[in-house]
Amino acid sequence: MRDVGTGQDQIRKVVAVMKNILRHPSTIYKAINNYNLRTFFRVVRENGVGVAFTNALRMMSNYSSDIVSDHSDFEDLDVKRECPLSIPCNSNPLVSIIIPVYNQYQYTVACINSVIDACNGIDVEIILGDDNSSDETQYMGNRVRGLKVVRNSHNLGFLLNCNNAAKYAKGKYILFLNNDTIVRRNWLKSLVDLAESDSKIGLVGSKFIYPDGSLQEAGGILWSDGSAWNYGRGSDPRLPEFNYVKDVDYVSGASIMIPRFLFEKIGGFDERFTPAYCEDSDLAFSIRKLGYRTVYQPMSEVIHFEGISNGKTTQSKMKSYQIVNTTKFQEKWKEELVKFHKANGEDVFHARDRSFGRKTILFIDSTVPRFDDNAGNRTVYDYMRTLVSMGYNVKLMPENFYYDPQYTPIYESMGIEVLYGNKYAGGWKSWIKSNSENIEYVMLFRPQCACVFMKYIRKNTSATIIYNVADLHFIRLNREYEVTGNPRCKKEAIRYKKVESKFLNMADRCVTVSADEAELISRIVDKSKICIYPIFCYDDCSPCKRTYGSNNNLIFVGSFNHSPNRDAV
Repeated sequence: MRDVGTGQDQIRKVVAVMKNILRHPSTIYKAINNYNLRTFFRVVRENGVGVAFTNALRMMSNYSSDIVSDHSDFEDLDVKRECPLSIPCNSNPLVSIIIPVYNQYQYTVACINSVIDACNGIDVEIILGDDNSSDETQYMGNRVRGLKVVRNSHNLGFLLNCNNAAKYAKGKYILFLNNDTIVRRNWLKSLVDLAESDSKIGLVGSKFIYPDGSLQEAGGILWSDGSAWNYGRGSDPRLPEFNYVKDVDYVSGASIMIPRFLFEKIGGFDERFTPAYCEDSDLAFSIRKLGYRTVYQPMSEVIHFEGISNGKTTQSKMKSYQIVNTTKFQEKWKEELVKFHKANGEDVFHARDRSFGRKTILFIDSTVPRFDDNAGNRTVYDYMRTLVSMGYNVKLMPENFYYDPQYTPIYESMGIEVLYGNKYAGGWKSWIKSNSENIEYVMLFRPQCACVFMKYIRKNTSATIIYNVADLHFIRLNREYEVTGNPRCKKEAIRYKKVESKFLNMADRCVTVSADEAELISRIVDKSKICIYPIFCYDDCSPCKRTYGSNNNLIFVGSFNHSPNRDAV
């Protein structure tokens, strides 16, 4: 191994560094299991310590939420070997990924490595904006096949380096990515899918996670004095409040994507914020002024080694510009800040997703509705989808507080905050009470949910309570008794009539999908409280041209797990 310039001492040092990066034995076991020492030594022998280490770091980032941020030994590694990295060449890329760098070669290699793994078939070009680096970064063009390097003749600073590199972009979208990041696998596709979903989305940004697994930011909040919050900083990134798509004041520039035409129309980052800081907030405000949205995508996860280049306190030379540029930002956008933003820390409920002036409606159902499973769940889904499109701020609380891995992300991608997990299972009462002034409507489905939630909501909020019966259970059970003669059905029908009558009278509005049921409900409550919301589950509402008069066959769509369906057939 010595003939490749590493040496046993160097190898032992790297192994020690790898183990120091990981806190817990279980995580070390997983990392070694997936990137074992034998593989590590082989890569060292063939390509040098630097490549082996970045490969290991990438593997660890995929399996660990406990990587710590102390990388003092990272800088001393022998990385003066060619990196066996290759970027597919695309003459017509969809995304131009711009990585602005000044030295920090090791982090840049690890970043590019993770980007290559995360492209998922999306055509990209990677542009390295080299701001006159003096370390191994200056040789990157020879070490990464397909990398486009724009090297400045002198140091321009972060902002001007980004603007200069963007001139060489060919993609429909420009994505700015800090070199002190490791991106996760769905990072790029989720950003592209979101940007492509709405032509009025002008800027999309990622969720940032610290190397120790804690949250750095789930979108940014700007207050009326120009100060800013990284929403959720230091929290658990898996919590529901950080995992739904939402409009935000800004997204931190360590991973942001913007249509190239829009970036060029704005004129790039405003040079008054040279050399760095507040340029990302300013960009968000500039695109919003043109009528476009700034949106946070939680599925795009980025591990960010914050402060590697510029330091972590405003005492450092570069970081000190944060104070200066905050003042410049406040002066430039003073009218906007005063008119549309709250005082620091005020009304975070609405500030975190720019929902000021929007009515909030809380849906409560037994589970996260599986909209392709049955008509009732499809109806709930359509209600929520319609209200989101109408501009309502929609929240969903499943009675079982279960995170459904197949369906929950679909609702979150629609912009719906789904309240699941132990935090809400044990604390839903405190959540409702603390947000009582922010919830205008609550729609409850089924008597089982009403039994758990309705009384508490009525007592602790002024929300309009809408009780959706789904179907009248006592009527259904009576009819089952008439068919089967089962006395248990009769007994249950009597019990349910008392329960349902109670909740129908307690609610402000009673919703049914059937005119027949509305007539039955009118015998229990005043007709003025009753609303008929027919089932609608058609994306295309144009009149059907097919006629059925000449047909002799019958198609029945329904689940035989539901006894009325069996009876109907």
